[in-house]
Amino acid sequence: MFMLSVANGNGQYGQGKYGLIWLTQGFVTGLGMACFFVSSSQIAATWFIRKKGFAIGIVASGASIAGLIYPVMTKFLITEVGFNNAVRYVATVVCLTSVLAFFIATPRPTHIYRKPEKWMALKVWVDTQAFRNPAFCWFMAAICFLFFGFY
Repeated sequence: MFMLSVANGNGQYGQGKYGLIWLTQGFVTGLGMACFFVSSSQIAATWFIRKKGFAIGIVASGASIAGLIYPVMTKFLITEVGFNNAVRYVATVVCLTSVLAFFIATPRPTHIYRKPEKWMALKVWVDTQAFRNPAFCWFMAAICFLFFGFY
């Protein structure tokens, strides 16, 4: 997120480079948030055996809470200190909370790690058996249409 303030020039209208803004916000931030969401939900899944779905739901709700807090904070900071500094301050808050999560979030010590013999095999990265389950296929189709509604 800090890179957005660098790619935006002086923060005035028309000074940013559209390609760099897309790269920082669309690509790099998207990859980073995907890594955070997958790892945080999987860490929660190691601690809760019976209520695993509920625990992952609580973890996922953190993204919606941040979606309420960060825009309000950013709007306030833009009017107070300007766009570039506002983005830097928000990036600092994100960095500090991420470092905190890095040290606090640990998997369950008794969790059994799966260690495949061949890391480059397709079945290590894609569960092809899941596509034979009709419930999974309908769920994936529903999620696909849900994301079409977002954009």
